[in-house]
Amino acid sequence: MSPQSTQVRSPRTRATATLLAASLLLAPALGAGTAPLGGDSPEQLIERMRKASESADFRELAACLAPEPRRELAIGIWLGATMMIGMAGAMGEMATGMGEGMAEALGADAGKAEAEARAARAKMDAAVAEWSGRYDQLAARHGLPKLADDLPEGEPETVFANVDAVAVVGDFGELIKGFGDATGEGERQPPIPAGALQGLAIQGDRATGTLEGQPVSFVRLDGRWYLAEMPKRAGGEN
Repeated sequence: MSPQSTQVRSPRTRATATLLAASLLLAPALGAGTAPLGGDSPEQLIERMRKASESADFRELAACLAPEPRRELAIGIWLGATMMIGMAGAMGEMATGMGEGMAEALGADAGKAEAEARAARAKMDAAVAEWSGRYDQLAARHGLPKLADDLPEGEPETVFANVDAVAVVGDFGELIKGFGDATGEGERQPPIPAGALQGLAIQGDRATGTLEGQPVSFVRLDGRWYLAEMPKRAGGEN
């Protein structure tokens, strides 16, 4: 993998994944037999988004977003899955190092400490292998680089130029759900505000309001309402 690409793509990167904006033409529906994207109204959209958050349904969450934040979410989840696999690999190496240190300190119990360290490393290596394989399968499905691949020119902007962002969010969201069982971080839930939509003001195809005191904005495209950006929890978390 090239040095340039490792800043964004390497599993061992220490940089925080930056959500990059890009354009995406709106598709009117997820497909035959599925619910259309967006909502009939801002209120209905917020309810759909909240249900998606409660069930950790990343595909439904992506369906609530306008094209630009939908693409940002797809890139963020893709990069997040990459980083989580890298973190798991690093934890396996840490387990080995800690076991060796404990063995030196324990003396007579060195054999037991080393055995426990080997078992922990083997468990983590197996998890990394499993998740890496699933990651590469999804990458092939969506035309994205596999873990060992370099990014083409333009980095994520180029990679995500023609992907189905809703499908990417749904598939990679399922990948990272439960991954915390191996890393000890627990399942991640989209941070959607719990309060009611207040102060809704509609002007043409734009609307604004507040959720838990935080501003939220909407846009209407082809008669359907979408979130113009991911809302934030109280305190600024998004």
